[in-house]
Amino acid sequence: MKNNICIIATGKGMGNFYSNIAYFKQIFNEEKTKLSIITRELTSAKDVLSNQYFCKEVFYVKEYKRGIKGIFENLKSFMNIINLINQINPKKIFILHSSSRYTMASFFSKTEHDNIYAPGYRSQNFLIKKKNKIFKSYFSKGMEPKLENKLLVEKIYNKKILFDNSIKLNLTHEKKYVCITIAQSGISRQWGKNNYIKIIEYLITKGFKNFLILSGPSQKNIENEIYEYFENQVNLVKTSHLKMLDCLNLLNNSIFYVGNDTGFPHLSISLQIPTVVIHGDCVPHFHLYDEQNLIYSVDTLYPEVRKPGSDSAIKTITFDQVKNSVDQLIADHKLTL
Repeated sequence: MKNNICIIATGKGMGNFYSNIAYFKQIFNEEKTKLSIITRELTSAKDVLSNQYFCKEVFYVKEYKRGIKGIFENLKSFMNIINLINQINPKKIFILHSSSRYTMASFFSKTEHDNIYAPGYRSQNFLIKKKNKIFKSYFSKGMEPKLENKLLVEKIYNKKILFDNSIKLNLTHEKKYVCITIAQSGISRQWGKNNYIKIIEYLITKGFKNFLILSGPSQKNIENEIYEYFENQVNLVKTSHLKMLDCLNLLNNSIFYVGNDTGFPHLSISLQIPTVVIHGDCVPHFHLYDEQNLIYSVDTLYPEVRKPGSDSAIKTITFDQVKNSVDQLIADHKLTL
């Protein structure tokens, strides 16, 4: 008997995935069944969602490979996705992503077509039934993924979203760090070492003495330079060598967050941490799911210079812009030492 609920959330990046937490909760609440979630390994969802009340299990699928060399691997991966869906044996499939690949895999699975839901964007539109999608035709104009998923879930259940994106971790919880995030998903979203040094110097004058530098392996050199600059002045924790679960534990112990627009601010919001996000080539979009007024977005004052993949926008963001947002966050949330 089919009782399981399958969620396919394989959108681009960690942030895209964690912006769907409210919808996972809504689907669980309506279906009264824990969710089997298919996503990408870069989300680290197995670590993050292992103890969440709405999640039964998490499965990772391989990344899609472009070019001729990837044809065989992609075909093999496609068949594996079909097998995985059949292994889950879902009563319903919710595809929170506009990919036709996962829609096709769902249709080749043993799940009834009437129970497959997706936004219906572009090629999806030919496969998904009218009552199970939000886009009217192949030619419908696209929208921000978070918004299309929101509208889809609201249409399915004919009610507004009742939940937020918060998660709870069974980890140590002692608020003591200011999280400074230098991790980046590309040069277009890196505010720069010297700017972060200035922010830390400013926060020291405000009385903050414990800092978490949230970074990845590719930011190890910048992290070391910042660490050496402040050595013997403050307590500064490095993370480039740590696993995601360790980083989450430290992030969970943060008073507030200041940093680049990557997947991490989505997690900080989910952990209900006040967050200053410094935007690069991506137009600010956190307002779409800031139900708890935790987000302070800092964007270029010159949007005309914004180019995908370029650092032209983030280079125009000044120290004073970020400082002002940090001051506003501290005042709003009464964060005094």
